[in-house]
Amino acid sequence: MAVLVATVLPILVILVLEDNLVELGHLYAFGLLGAFLLSSASVDAIRWREGVRGWKLGIGLCTTVLVITAWLVNLMLQTQATVAGFLLVGAGLLLAVGTQQRWFSDLLYMHPTVKRRAERMIAESEHGLEVESTAEILSLQQAEAITALYPSHTLVAIRSPSPGVVHEAITRERGLGGKVIYALYVVERTGLFVGASEFEPDEEGIAALQAAVQAGEREGFEVIPIWTVSHNAVEGIARAAENLGVRALVVGVSQRHAIYHLLRGHVVAGLTRQLPSHIRLVLCT
Repeated sequence: MAVLVATVLPILVILVLEDNLVELGHLYAFGLLGAFLLSSASVDAIRWREGVRGWKLGIGLCTTVLVITAWLVNLMLQTQATVAGFLLVGAGLLLAVGTQQRWFSDLLYMHPTVKRRAERMIAESEHGLEVESTAEILSLQQAEAITALYPSHTLVAIRSPSPGVVHEAITRERGLGGKVIYALYVVERTGLFVGASEFEPDEEGIAALQAAVQAGEREGFEVIPIWTVSHNAVEGIARAAENLGVRALVVGVSQRHAIYHLLRGHVVAGLTRQLPSHIRLVLCT
């Protein structure tokens, strides 16, 4: 999607303007000054957050003010380029939000052919994990096969070592008389590239699952570490919760920066829509 947007939109602009190089130059100035403004303001924001003060911050702020002035002058003098530029920026923002919220990938994977291909590649990835992985981590298919031996009412979805979230899941399961919880890490591969030749879970996933197992051992609880792959983390988590037959899904809400909250918000909102009604979504910090 990113490659298509980056190539098709400029081609459309050139086709519309044809041989009007002056207007094309005005659009270029709109974009160039806008990009300079964002870059300069971002550097200022980073310096401020890192506690940088004095002449370095002052020079950066002066540069930002000069770029803002140049951009505003360009906006007022080049009316047509300004209107066209804002329309293109609006289209880009719409595409960005749609990509972040997985609107396009969800539509893509609703197509029967793509859906079947994705399911086949997920199965191949899990089989590759079972054959090649050296870590003591189960694929979702392997975990499904042992649910009768290790029954549990609770699944915890993790992205990083989260002992507090694991403790919350253990407390809940212990209250129901259980002795086992499932810990899930989903590798999210976007676009059509759900499968991959590299079947070993990434270091972040291994560390997160191993930390969950260790947290369980400290509390005398069995934690079953599970790994799967999906084009969308929400789809992978919901699929695992349903296939494992749990009654509750525990998800941690991190205290990280705004972008992380935006991504986490997508996951929580998606799970709210996609989880079966009999599975309770439990959020904890």
